[in-house]
Amino acid sequence: MMQEKIDTSPQLSQETKDQVLLIDLENCPSQISMLLKDLAQFSQVVICYAQSGAKIPLDWLMPLTNMVNSQKLKIVKMPNGGKNAADFGICFLSGMLMAQCSPKTHFVIMSDDADLDHTVKLLKSYHRTAERISLKKEEVPTIIENTKK
Repeated sequence: MMQEKIDTSPQLSQETKDQVLLIDLENCPSQISMLLKDLAQFSQVVICYAQSGAKIPLDWLMPLTNMVNSQKLKIVKMPNGGKNAADFGICFLSGMLMAQCSPKTHFVIMSDDADLDHTVKLLKSYHRTAERISLKKEEVPTIIENTKK
């Protein structure tokens, strides 16, 4: 799948700041297959979901346990399901993390839901760098020519 960056901010090198990834698992369930790679790339990964049938390989159990214990990985199940439950969780958690993390921390929200751009804009209004990454494939418009004359 092609990853399309949306609402990007100037990129800073990883040496100059931490990066936090917040995953909307309801909206991007395939991102679970990238979890180990994400954990290597980001200083912290937060997965937010309300209902999910996501499955992980058994071989990942020990590495993920270590990541959860070291608080590098947080898995947050919303107390109630429903429309936008995970989105509200990501909004709330990004605000909490903004207060806890270094001012140089860059926030990445992985979601196809453009409504989370409001969260990105709020983070930026507090002088943070943030972006939303969508996994949706870019739709190419189809042109149908009229063959009848």
